[in-house]
Amino acid sequence: MRDYSRVAPAFWSGSTGKKLRGHRDAQLLALYLITCPSANMLGLYYLPLPTLLHEIGISREGASKAFRSVFEAGFAYYDEATEYVWVPEMAKFQIGGSLKPDDKRVTGIERELELHRKSPFFNAFLDRYRAAFHLKTEPANTSPFEGPSKPFEGPSKPLRSQEQEQEQEQEQERESAPNGASSSPPVLTLGEHGYVRMTAQQYDRVKAKLNGQTDEYIGRLDSYIAQIGERKARTKYSDHSAVVVNWFRRDQEKQRAGKPSRPTKVVL
Repeated sequence: MRDYSRVAPAFWSGSTGKKLRGHRDAQLLALYLITCPSANMLGLYYLPLPTLLHEIGISREGASKAFRSVFEAGFAYYDEATEYVWVPEMAKFQIGGSLKPDDKRVTGIERELELHRKSPFFNAFLDRYRAAFHLKTEPANTSPFEGPSKPFEGPSKPLRSQEQEQEQEQEQERESAPNGASSSPPVLTLGEHGYVRMTAQQYDRVKAKLNGQTDEYIGRLDSYIAQIGERKARTKYSDHSAVVVNWFRRDQEKQRAGKPSRPTKVVL
């Protein structure tokens, strides 16, 4: 654990600080990510979500909303599957904008970085700082991007227009995510129980498609997963954004056909 961390006054008045104004939990989270006991000089480190919730004193839902704000501001990324954080500009402020090739800190950076080779942001960090810090570290081998499985309760074979739309959305995610981290974009946890998971981009697209009913359908999926269990839910569907969109489309089709939409049980 580090003895201290640098926090510049520009944290509050810079462009990122301005984007987070009015979002107290997001401001607290951002400050925590650069000063917490788990952090290092690289800004690339392992941080279990329960630890974060305990040390900040925030709910899971509150943390999800705060992470979405810091993600949209470009301040930090969090991969829930591996529980890794990356604050892209942290190394710049903790170490410096650049180092000379013979600077002894280069070896220390390489040694620390190697400890986090399994992080989904490992290659993104290398791309960002390789030249500035004269790093000789080899990139990590990354697995191919895995698209979502067949949406739950959708048509046995999706309509061609839906297939094209989903492929286009996946391609947009790969292009807009940080270089080297496209296969593991940061994940938001949504719903009362926190069982619904989407990337920020998926969530924004769901909001655009559901005409103000986003919370309702996320709540339905969240309650359903709570009923059947998270383990069983993982085997049935992996793309929660596709699930809620397909549920919404199915209900719209039933309404046009004069049929009532399927009710969802509520967990008390």
